Amino acid sequence: MDVVSLPPDRLALRMLRCYAQDVPLDHTHGFDRRTVTNQSIWPAEFRANTQEGLRRLAEAADWLQLHGLVATAPGEAVGAGYITSRGRAAAADPNALRLLRAGTRLESIFTPPSRPGHASSS
Repeated sequence: MDVVSLPPDRLALRMLRCYAQDVPLDHTHGFDRRTVTNQSIWPAEFRANTQEGLRRLAEAADWLQLHGLVATAPGEAVGAGYITSRGRAAAADPNALRLLRAGTRLESIFTPPSRPGHASSS
């Protein structure tokens, strides 16, 4: 697997599944945004030997948080986190990527565009 060639969402779910296999359910720390690009924590398939590859790992980690699949641990300002219940469900679901993409499309359809000069109603 080449981390640079994968779309961020696909790479992110692979990272999530890898991480979810090795972490017990009650483990709250571990998915640490500050060290996600540390090559020693990932199996060989996730090793990125270029700056672009490291950026892709960081981008995938951010994608996981943006979609609520990982979260920053309580009491932490940044970094140390955990896999959310939604993330555990996604890690276990072989159709997770398709469902997450469909949800994103629905949000874009049902979110009214903001108009200049008007406050958002949300």
